Amino acid sequence: MPDTAVFSTAIRALRPDLQRRRLLAAGALLPLLAACKNPLGPDGLSLTREQLNQALATRFPMERRVLEVLTVQLSTPQVTLLPQDQRLGTALALAVRDRIFDLQARGRVALTYRLRYDPSDGSIRMSDVNVDQLELASGATALQGYLQRIGSVLAEQFFNDLSLYTLSASQRQMLGTLGQPVIEISADRLRIRLQPAS
Repeated sequence: MPDTAVFSTAIRALRPDLQRRRLLAAGALLPLLAACKNPLGPDGLSLTREQLNQALATRFPMERRVLEVLTVQLSTPQVTLLPQDQRLGTALALAVRDRIFDLQARGRVALTYRLRYDPSDGSIRMSDVNVDQLELASGATALQGYLQRIGSVLAEQFFNDLSLYTLSASQRQMLGTLGQPVIEISADRLRIRLQPAS
């Protein structure tokens, strides 16, 4: 039979090592547990300008009739981050055709907008859209003047409430009880973080 005193001493000597291992294991699990509690991850969800461009590119080219007179097509969106205003900017290629006189022109349109979270489908959507610049190639003066006058209609029909990104089903399911996403725009990325429910 082994000496019980020696055996007890050996067990006591091992205890600090076991405790240290348990602490290390618990420390390794903390980030995983935090991620489970926060469906957007500990630092929120980050999207770079390139990722935003890729997400927005899936919505284009887009074509609409404006007041049944013009056919407008927009393509090749390029996103700009505007952290000082907490807005995004987007420039797009523009093609316009007057359906009455069969006039056609190409140009560029630049707009800025805020983002909002829509809890009904977990999407991040454009809101408060402003058309800041609308230019057509030379020789399309009549069309340009007409488009300038209906710029707000153009913004509303094309962009207001347009979805940029959609959270996953598991993220949306957890958000209802944990809080609301807060959208922050920095110089190099858009971050969606969780604001805990009060």
